[in-house]
Amino acid sequence: MTLGEKIRYLRLRLGLSQDKLSKISNIHILSIKNYEREKSTPQPIQLIKLAKALSVNPYVFDSSLFQFKLETLGDYYSFFILLYQNKIISFEGIRDNEDKLDSNSVSITLEPSIASFISFTVNKRDYTFDELSLHLNLNENTSEFINNILIWEMLNYRYNKFSDFIGERNDDNSINTLNYLLEQIEKFELDIQQNSNSV
Repeated sequence: MTLGEKIRYLRLRLGLSQDKLSKISNIHILSIKNYEREKSTPQPIQLIKLAKALSVNPYVFDSSLFQFKLETLGDYYSFFILLYQNKIISFEGIRDNEDKLDSNSVSITLEPSIASFISFTVNKRDYTFDELSLHLNLNENTSEFINNILIWEMLNYRYNKFSDFIGERNDDNSINTLNYLLEQIEKFELDIQQNSNSV
């Protein structure tokens, strides 16, 4: 999705008119219209204002604007997505017939060169990352979070699987399907990152 498409998608998802977004973000309505039509590009300060008005982390629009804060579920989603996209973490486990990882079998693996720098102290004993077993505590708040992360991972898995399957083929059907899968990932990312529930 282009930047303008993301702004429009998030605005409509919140049920906001361009005029209402303009008032909330304190950005002139003509600028909002131009951003959505890709006739102009917002400066970083406008992206930060738009992100706040649309209840997302500025990272959604520009990864250089990533603000490390973990206050809402949307912030945690942004954080996990950032780690995954930069190959810092990966997900492993048993997949069901829809390609989704089973939450009872899933494990999160930290990239080995990074894991070697991390140690933990538990009950006055030091552990390396490899020695420490991390368990996900599923409760009312975390089960929805874990489920959404696993759905997001499944969408990425399907995209990568199809991309590998088509290889170098450039026929319209393959390209359209790949673009459709990518759009589904991007929309789901925007949907979950817009979650402003407190942690």
